[in-house]
Amino acid sequence: CSFNLGNTDIIVPRWASWGGYNDRFAIAGPESAKVYATRIEGYKQAILARRRNIKLGLELGPKRNSERMLRGWLLGNKLNVTEHEDVRAWALLRVRADQSIEQQDLKEFKIDGKTSLPQLALQIGIGT
Repeated sequence: CSFNLGNTDIIVPRWASWGGYNDRFAIAGPESAKVYATRIEGYKQAILARRRNIKLGLELGPKRNSERMLRGWLLGNKLNVTEHEDVRAWALLRVRADQSIEQQDLKEFKIDGKTSLPQLALQIGIGT
């Protein structure tokens, strides 16, 4: 895959977005990379705003998770967000120190848990 990204363009995976944007990985233009890299600031702002609303007895709105807070942060900073759907293009699996793959990733990507890492790489098209 190749992407022609403008200054405020950012591409995130469509999977595991939980009502917001997937927060595991992004491909970004220069300005959007700075915004993505400082997303913890956006999370902090969202959490503090929710706490203020609790103290004031105001309506809290939908529950927040990191994916929803990321969506608010990116859109609030006027970035052009594209959700990329091709699961194989991302090939993002969490590999643990013992070389096991996170069970949730195996389910998400419909991968047999007995597949070795080299076999998996060939299966999803890495190194071919």
